[in-house]
Amino acid sequence: MNKFVRAFVSLALLASMAKAAQFRSRAEAIPGLQASNTVGLGDIWVTGGTSSFFQVRPVSNQVLAQTVDSVYRNDFRQLYGSENRLHRDVVLAPIVGATLGLANFMQFEVEGIPWDGNKLGATTGRLKITTPNNDNLRVIGVAVMVNATLSTEEDIYSRGATTPGFDPLLYFTGIADLDLIKWFPALPLKAYFNYSNLDEYRLVHAYSQHQFRGGIEYMGNRK
Repeated sequence: MNKFVRAFVSLALLASMAKAAQFRSRAEAIPGLQASNTVGLGDIWVTGGTSSFFQVRPVSNQVLAQTVDSVYRNDFRQLYGSENRLHRDVVLAPIVGATLGLANFMQFEVEGIPWDGNKLGATTGRLKITTPNNDNLRVIGVAVMVNATLSTEEDIYSRGATTPGFDPLLYFTGIADLDLIKWFPALPLKAYFNYSNLDEYRLVHAYSQHQFRGGIEYMGNRK
C-alpha cells in the first residue's frame, strides 16, 4: 500500500511538472504582439475572445420622435430640435482563431469575427516563417509574416464601396524579439518589436499606413 501511495505521489509530481512545462505556446507573446517563434509541426492551437468598440450610426429625428408617446412628440422636438442624431452603442464582438504548425519553422493562423452585431466581421489569415533553431531558446529571434484580410466594412472615403470588398488586402509584418534569459538568467525579460505596413484596414483607401508595436515581458520561472 505504501508503495502504491509513493508511486501515485511521484506520478502526480511528474504531471504537475509537465503541466508547468506546457504552460504556454512558444509562439505566444503579449496580447496584440507577435513572437518570432512558431508552433511545432502538426501543433494545433484554438483561441477565443471578445473585442469591444463603439458603434456610431445616424438616427433620423422622425424615428426618435416615434419612440415617444404621440402626445409628447411636439415637446420632444422643441426640447431636442428637429435635426438627426447620432446613436452610440457599445458592442461586444466574439473573436475566434486557430493556428496550425506547417513545419518546424512555419505556421498558418486564421482569426476572425463571425458576427459583429450586424454582419460578418473581418477575417485575417497569416503565414509566418521564422529562422532555423526555432525549437531552441534564441537570444535574438526574427520572423516575417504575410497577411490577408477580408472585410465587408463600409469605406466612407470611396462612396459606399467595401474595404477591400472580399478582395484580399495583402500586407506584411516584420517580427523581432530579444530574450535576455539566455545571457542573464537572473534577468528573465523578453522584448518584442513588430512592424506592419497596415494599421487600420477600414482606412486603407484614406492613408498610407505604418504600424509600430513593442513591449517587454517578464517571463518568470513558469515560462
